[in-house]
Amino acid sequence: MFRARAEATLGEVVSVRTPEEVMDAAVASSAIPLFFEPASVRGREYIDAVALSTHPLRAALYADADAALVVVVAPSGAPPAGNTPKTLVELWGRYLDIANWRDLQRELRGLPADWHAPATPRRLCVVEPDAALPGGVLAYSPRNAEGLMDRGEADGWRALERAGWLEM
Repeated sequence: MFRARAEATLGEVVSVRTPEEVMDAAVASSAIPLFFEPASVRGREYIDAVALSTHPLRAALYADADAALVVVVAPSGAPPAGNTPKTLVELWGRYLDIANWRDLQRELRGLPADWHAPATPRRLCVVEPDAALPGGVLAYSPRNAEGLMDRGEADGWRALERAGWLEM
């Protein structure tokens, strides 16, 4: 029943059965068009649908999830600010930043009212930075990785505490 409901709303659903297929699917979800080759899973090529749906909360609803944890790379309160793009890559990155924000807003508005209730523990926990990250969504750089991971961990702990998901 879940599969039929998900396919009716989200399109084709492909089940992964082994740890290797889960890893292949994770790689496919990172294959941003124009930057990475499509990833192959069971002989079919996949790319990241980043421009179509980056926060598929409806899938969690259709699975009758009790709660959802959403991790975003930009503050959710407003469209991410950015510098004027100077190259096509920067323009594409800016587009992705805005598209990700817009997709999250659409998904959040589509949640039932009880997912927005202020009681704790909350059903929805959104992990987000308190300010824009340097360079936007396409700013992959080994020199920034450690600092961004530390910042992400701190953001995660704050979000879990706000949502009431940590036992005191």
